[in-house]
Amino acid sequence: MRAALILILMTLGIANLPASADTRLQIASFNVESDPDTRPELVAEDLRRLPGIDLWALQEVENETALNIFIDALNQTDNQLNNGSSVTYDGFIGQSGARWRDRLAFVYRTDQFQTVQFAENDAFGGSRDALIMTAKLADGTPLTFVNHHFNRGDAERRQRQTYLFRTWLASQPDRAIISIGDFNFDYQHLKPTPHGNPAFEEFMSDGLIDWPAPACIAARTCPQTGSQCNPRYRNILDFVFLSGPARNWRVESDLAFLDENYCQRDWLGYADHRPLLAIIHFE
Repeated sequence: MRAALILILMTLGIANLPASADTRLQIASFNVESDPDTRPELVAEDLRRLPGIDLWALQEVENETALNIFIDALNQTDNQLNNGSSVTYDGFIGQSGARWRDRLAFVYRTDQFQTVQFAENDAFGGSRDALIMTAKLADGTPLTFVNHHFNRGDAERRQRQTYLFRTWLASQPDRAIISIGDFNFDYQHLKPTPHGNPAFEEFMSDGLIDWPAPACIAARTCPQTGSQCNPRYRNILDFVFLSGPARNWRVESDLAFLDENYCQRDWLGYADHRPLLAIIHFE
């Protein structure tokens, strides 16, 4: 596990941190793209290139078959890195969005979480229900993860989703909530004064939600197209947000595969989004 942790820290550009300094949780968001030109077997190759992630929040998962391909790939990789020890991933896929081959899923390490439960929430007005995972760490720390894929083509609907979800988060200030996924907030990282679309500005307006922005934004090393490959957008679309007691934790994030021509493989059957990686420090 130490080797996997160091690999992820190097990917995030923070490999100088001591591996035993505090308790950490490594999470990732990945829109795996369920379009007909995408092959889950190839997407799984990129999952395997990022071993040691404790929790994956996936968007646009086509079906249970695709999810099982991802789970099997992660199990094979982490067991190899741990000399065959029993590192096991499991997962859960929601039902909402099945009509469009666009479902949400979680994949998680079973040894890192206890009392795991899943639920879909249709209260936020999108075409895909939020997928919520509640769990506890081994030390009893309660966590809530909310996996989202906000609407892309309907700005008015996305604005409504934002209002409803932000209101829901504000209604439970004592609950540590980590919201992660493809929010389609169009954060224009290349602008002299970076900013998001109106939905992003509303989401962040009351100061109750923290965004640990990808390190590549401040470093000016983010890809020209942002967190995805379509030059039509050229924005950051994938986010991790903290609310409630989770705001007290130190979180570092960045996009994966920054040092390569990742997007050139999109037409070969790989996903058109980069994974978003984050390390949560429970200090």
